[in-house]
Amino acid sequence: MRKLIVLFLSVAMISLASCGYRLRGQLPLAESINVMYIDSRAGSFDFIDRFSELLADGIEGTGAEVVADPALAKAVLSIVEIQFDRLVRTLDSRGKVNSYTLQYLVTYDVIDASGDAISEGRALQEIADFDFNPDLVIEKEEEEEALRETMEDELVLRILRQLNTLG
Repeated sequence: MRKLIVLFLSVAMISLASCGYRLRGQLPLAESINVMYIDSRAGSFDFIDRFSELLADGIEGTGAEVVADPALAKAVLSIVEIQFDRLVRTLDSRGKVNSYTLQYLVTYDVIDASGDAISEGRALQEIADFDFNPDLVIEKEEEEEALRETMEDELVLRILRQLNTLG
């Protein structure tokens, strides 16, 4: 029985490996961009630094290297714009907010070591609807923060998928 289980697991793992399946986040970058510098001087908002750190961790998770000096990089990922907005979606009969639409926009360029644009002006946006209750302000602020972090994670994964196609 034990041999049968081992055989079954071996066949399943070989099948997954042969079909090109990869765990989420395991997106190797091309040799031409696998040493990268992240230029995140897109503005003065606190979440830019947090997003850049998430992006650097994601890039390093692919096996690539993030360097602190652009002269050492094969490519520069320049964050052109990061914008997070909370727009009123609905109001109740007293004019108080019932829900918001959260929008997170990231625009970036990728430039190679010689200064030529590999990818220019790529814009990604995540949108989420958020129900608000004015009687539960603290809980709803925590929920909004968790939603924003989820949106950031998704944007980082989308950037990594796009970087995977470059080179």
